[in-house]
Amino acid sequence: ASIVALTLPLLLVIPPGTVAFGLALRSEDERRELQTSLREQTIRFEAVFNAMSEGVIVADTEGRIVLANPMAAKLTGSDPSNSVPRLVGDFGPMLPDRSGPYPRDRLPLSLAVAGESSDDVEVVFRTPDGDRLLSTAARPLRDAQGTPRGGVVVFRDVTAAKAVHHALRRSQERFHEAISAMESGFALFDADDRLVAYNAGFINPEQKKELGDPIGMTFEEISRAFAQSDALTAAGALQDREVWEKWRLEMHRNPPE
Repeated sequence: ASIVALTLPLLLVIPPGTVAFGLALRSEDERRELQTSLREQTIRFEAVFNAMSEGVIVADTEGRIVLANPMAAKLTGSDPSNSVPRLVGDFGPMLPDRSGPYPRDRLPLSLAVAGESSDDVEVVFRTPDGDRLLSTAARPLRDAQGTPRGGVVVFRDVTAAKAVHHALRRSQERFHEAISAMESGFALFDADDRLVAYNAGFINPEQKKELGDPIGMTFEEISRAFAQSDALTAAGALQDREVWEKWRLEMHRNPPE
């Protein structure tokens, strides 16, 4: 009864229209705050998205590109964010061996749009600066209800890394070719005294059959195997294997100048 007694005079003093207007103003303020918050979040997202060192392209469920950052244009040599919607297969990527065009339906982003994830798929893009090898990872996009919304692919430039890897591999091949051609025995051990390279003058094919793969074995393990195994025993170890093993280790650790 007291609440009614207080409410009735207020309604007489403050018309219902004024109350509704006040609620509308509050709603408008909340709406503006929400819009401001969303605008600030969008600005932050765009700043991060555009500054990424990896290329990112997003496509809708029809395979049309709807979002791409500047790095994607740089890495692929083609601007995917122009005014005309483009399909994910319009960039001319080639197979890593450059034998022909990459099948459009097997492109990482095409697979992502179709609901299939992929990692470390390498494609070659022909750009004005030359061929660029990109490693890609793609994922399908789904909303909170699990409804497909398209796909996203991330590009990472591995051109330089692959070139260095290829040069290193070729250097290793040449190194092994050189030591294999040497007439004298050759062996290379790492800082932990484990064998990393050798030729037939150090361990010949017949000895390797008995010893197994010596790579990774320490010099002491190899010496002990030669001293103790009848199939491997060196001529100098026949008289006293223990003395020969100690002598061999001493020569390895303190070679004569």
